[in-house]
Amino acid sequence: MISSKYITFARLRFYIGNVYRFVSGVKYQKRININQACTIFGSSFCDNGWHHIRETLKEYDGNPSIDYRDTTMYHFMKYFCPKSICDLSNNKKKCNLSLFEYPWGKIYTTKSKDPLISRFCGPSSDEFIQDQYNRTINLYNELKKTSYKPWKFGNQFIEGMLLINRFGEKRFVVLQGNHRMAIFSHLGMKTINIRLSKLYRSPIKESDVLSWVNVKRGLISVESAKNIFNLFFKENGFHIKAFKI
Repeated sequence: MISSKYITFARLRFYIGNVYRFVSGVKYQKRININQACTIFGSSFCDNGWHHIRETLKEYDGNPSIDYRDTTMYHFMKYFCPKSICDLSNNKKKCNLSLFEYPWGKIYTTKSKDPLISRFCGPSSDEFIQDQYNRTINLYNELKKTSYKPWKFGNQFIEGMLLINRFGEKRFVVLQGNHRMAIFSHLGMKTINIRLSKLYRSPIKESDVLSWVNVKRGLISVESAKNIFNLFFKENGFHIKAFKI
């Protein structure tokens, strides 16, 4: 059981952190169109895209008693099992990146990410999927009442990295807050305030491809790196649906 002293400390730390977030907001916080947002595998949150959480919310709205094993979330977390982002690009043989690694670097550096207990992909156990489904539905019903309040204790900003292609088009890749982004999009929200991840404070620009860490290390060719980068601009999620789901 969490003590009241710990909660008080956590609350104090959060609001002190809000001072920094406010001061640094000019540099690291942006308001984006939700249609610009996508997952780490390129699933769009927009209405004409395909996203497993949005599909699951539609199924729940149509039948609140639906068995979690009959949802899109179940099939996604069970059968979407890429070995690398390379599996979704056109040059698999010329790409030597591990899962959750990209031409410009890793998206998680503090600890290794286990696909068996990842909400981004499978394979996952039925118990884990059921828990994630229940958490998602509880969050959905809560956010319908409270909406988006990142400045309030117990909440936080949706975070991610910003990609900019050679035409100046932008994509925001969500690294933290995928469920909330999917829920708000499903509820009809059009724009939202986000914060750039500590890992990627500066935008990832296609024009900087030669300086991307894994291109420089020789793990991936320039051509393959660009193919992966542009996947986020060309695809909207149906490539995920077609990936053995």
